[in-house]
Amino acid sequence: MIDWIPYRGREQWHELRAQGIGGSDVASILGLSKYRSAHGVWAEKVGIRKQQPRETMNQKAGKVLEPMIAARLQRHHGLHLARVNAMAVSQKHPHRRANIDRAMFDKPRDLSRPGDAVRYADGIAEIKTASPFVRDRWAHGVPDYYAVQCQYYLGLLGLPRAIVAVWFLGDAEIETFELERDDPAIAEIFEAVDAFWHGHVVTNEAPPLTGNADDLAELGRRLAEQRASETVQLDAEGATLIAEYVQAKQRLDAAKRDVDECKARAGQLLEAAAAKRAKGDAGAFAVVANERIDNPALLELARSGQIDLPEYERTIIDYKQIAADYPELAKAAKKPNPYIRFWPA
Repeated sequence: MIDWIPYRGREQWHELRAQGIGGSDVASILGLSKYRSAHGVWAEKVGIRKQQPRETMNQKAGKVLEPMIAARLQRHHGLHLARVNAMAVSQKHPHRRANIDRAMFDKPRDLSRPGDAVRYADGIAEIKTASPFVRDRWAHGVPDYYAVQCQYYLGLLGLPRAIVAVWFLGDAEIETFELERDDPAIAEIFEAVDAFWHGHVVTNEAPPLTGNADDLAELGRRLAEQRASETVQLDAEGATLIAEYVQAKQRLDAAKRDVDECKARAGQLLEAAAAKRAKGDAGAFAVVANERIDNPALLELARSGQIDLPEYERTIIDYKQIAADYPELAKAAKKPNPYIRFWPA
């Protein structure tokens, strides 16, 4: 059984989300997210890390584009969609929560209450926007970090299928993917979510840190706060770990040198061909004019402009958000950053 809790505004949505595990938390708990870890989810749920009510530019763009993508999906694929401005909460497991983008119907329905949308639904529709530069992640279907979110929703709501509509920014049309309910996967997801909630959130016991970027930033913040002045002697396990780190770093550096050498040789070929595109049996490549924002320069400009920097600080400074909110500073902080682009055969 499901309870439906209406919400108004992003802050109330954050309050409801903090009291359980939502769909966007699942990939992080399962270790499938590049940007957020299980430890990061735990820190938000127990109140150590404040959830950010401030929307990023990507979130704002997705919010604006979502109704248009949904309308396109409805018009061109013969589906009927309904928005549900309420959060679904399992009565038996209240920490299991769902906030779907749209309920999906094969035929029109007269809906008067939030629960009706799912009670009569034939499935759910999830709406995504994505950069064209990550199109390869969708080459074989819905990426795992979105697929587990959909399966979590289908399991919680008892629905048979999901449609995922994604618009790669700049494309003439949306792309759609269908996911059928996968009960074995749902059972594994529920088991992991329940274990995380009862084993970490309820007990206030932190999950271990990983190599996730979120965890590394958190670890850096902790070490900076300690400001240890004395030398710390590691035990045998620590010494072994450092040795493994050094070896891995050496392999990474060697691989980077190989990549840079290929770029240099390709650049010489381009130079010999008068900077025109060079084509051969191995493929083609060209120098692409590009610019990037120099973060230290942007930070200096922001400080000189009396901008409230703490508003942009989490575990690290949100340079992307500063650049989005102050485009004139971002423009002033840009510097040339040309690169070589390859087209493999």
